[in-house]
Amino acid sequence: MKVLVVGGGAREHALAWKLFSSSAVREVYCAPGNAGTAIIAHSVPVRHDDIPNLADWAKTQRIDLTVVGPEGPLGLGIVDHFAAHGLVCIGPTREAAEIETSKVWAKALIARHGIPTGRAEVAESPAAALELARKLGYPVAIKADGLAAGKGVVVAQDESQARGVLQDFMVDKTLGAAGARVLVEEFLDGEEASVLAFSDGRDLAVMPPARDYKRVGDGDSGPNTGGMGAYAPAPSLDARTLTEVRERILAPAIAAMAAEGRPFKGVLYAGLMLTADGPKVLEFNCRFGDPEAQAILPLLESDLVEVLLAIDRGALGAMRVEWSPTLATCVVVAASAGYPGKVKVGLPIRGLDSVESGAIVFHGATRRDRSGRNVVTSGGRVVSVVGRGRDLQQARSQAYRGIGEIGFEGMQYRRDIGAEPVAARLLPALAASGSPPAAVAPAAAPSGAVVEGPEALVSSLSASLSTAFAALGAPGSGGESAPPAAVTVGVIGADAADGALVDIVRAACAAGGVECDLATVSPYRAPEELRRWAEGAPGRGARVLVAIGGSAPHLPGLLAAMTPLPVIAVGTRSANVSSAEAVAALLALPPGVALAVAGLDEGGARNAAALALAILALADPARTARYLEARAAVART
Repeated sequence: MKVLVVGGGAREHALAWKLFSSSAVREVYCAPGNAGTAIIAHSVPVRHDDIPNLADWAKTQRIDLTVVGPEGPLGLGIVDHFAAHGLVCIGPTREAAEIETSKVWAKALIARHGIPTGRAEVAESPAAALELARKLGYPVAIKADGLAAGKGVVVAQDESQARGVLQDFMVDKTLGAAGARVLVEEFLDGEEASVLAFSDGRDLAVMPPARDYKRVGDGDSGPNTGGMGAYAPAPSLDARTLTEVRERILAPAIAAMAAEGRPFKGVLYAGLMLTADGPKVLEFNCRFGDPEAQAILPLLESDLVEVLLAIDRGALGAMRVEWSPTLATCVVVAASAGYPGKVKVGLPIRGLDSVESGAIVFHGATRRDRSGRNVVTSGGRVVSVVGRGRDLQQARSQAYRGIGEIGFEGMQYRRDIGAEPVAARLLPALAASGSPPAAVAPAAAPSGAVVEGPEALVSSLSASLSTAFAALGAPGSGGESAPPAAVTVGVIGADAADGALVDIVRAACAAGGVECDLATVSPYRAPEELRRWAEGAPGRGARVLVAIGGSAPHLPGLLAAMTPLPVIAVGTRSANVSSAEAVAALLALPPGVALAVAGLDEGGARNAAALALAILALADPARTARYLEARAAVART
């Protein structure tokens, strides 16, 4: 069998990779493909949206099966055109693809058929959109009607932001015709998830749920993108919830399309919000997501060709689509500097041929240079690195080891893909090790009292706070003598780049008379080593930990999930990360994990040391004077 994959991104590389593994396939072609697909498939020099020429080429080459990756050709009617030429092309017709190509039409379909979703109305002008936003109440989601490469949805927190978005979409026309009208939709609170399903127009086969990351920066900061990472299966959707999604959302959507004379065949993608009232639809897409395809396809145990042919024949209900019950995946996308804005192309990519971590590398915006010897960048999202493992933590570790072996000038990637469920998974173990101490309210000072000097400070706080330290079993509580000299501050960074800030914390603590227990451990490459360090910290005398969230912004949060000790975070700024984004990355925490953020860069490191000394001083009045001296020294710098 000769198979054609239409498209040239990482999703299409993943499709070609899976199709290439089928015993039914003799040759794979990609139009136009990229430097990665060229390793396993023939490149066809035809644009993915040049439908007449694609159909002519496919007919001439006697292509048996065509699979379409991007939404653009589907919206232009590639399936209709190929069918008119007697060619098998998997995907929805132009009319059925409108479930993605027009958010206004899709929302009306959802409303007509009672599928759970948020309230929304259509606006044809900025003034009308602002009026609708006021009626719904901020925050609101503003959605461009047409295709916008994942960049047509913005959550406006207030009217000022809404005005800016509407100016971009409807006046400046930054999205072209896609933003001529918008949906103004109520903000839905909860956790996002993606559930995809194969459909033959009548029956469906649900895929493992996935979670993708749209924002460019850690902590869901920065502008929306086509997707910066994903993992599957998503633990937030248990079997009961997944059944609910199938019965209340996916099956009704397929039935609705058929009832309206637009039977949907192909891959239906439901972008969901898991609210307190149950799953609700954020959007429908008419194809595999990118990067969800890179996360989901490695989990498929059935032959993809057999699944696609069953879709074409309307026989999906007669087959069982099998997925790995023991495998998890994590996808991290490496993007060019400036993405999702203007990017520089033609930059050499290092390490593609030497990834030894076991990760899969799917090429996105890559091509060969003129010499044909080197692979260079050709756009925004350059490569997707896929880690696999028995659970998400193992898959995540492999993905980040893999991406660490690749590089190009200005390469950016999120460091928090899959961090939330990994951190949340640690909480039950912490709870099993002992209940956290109850909060103790500090004794109130007499009305009008003024606390002055170290001695008065200690006098006013020590009585109430010693009780709290007693709950932790800390030295200095319950009338004991001052803590032994072995008491330390644990200070940890993820790699050598964090060393300068680690040294600042160490020096400031030393000035306060406290030694530091130093470590460098990557939470992505060595999560078990991080756990061992965290669990052993109290035994080494540590009573407080300082974590540098520079190259690994989620190190402080993961550390806080592993220890009952207080954790102080220090963030870092860079050319691509603002102060607000750096702090936001530190605060992407699951419920039940808390830490203190002392600040950014050198000032933050000094603040962290001062706060650590303050915490130690609460358990040992003798340290208070030295803490105040150290705090004054920090202020002077």
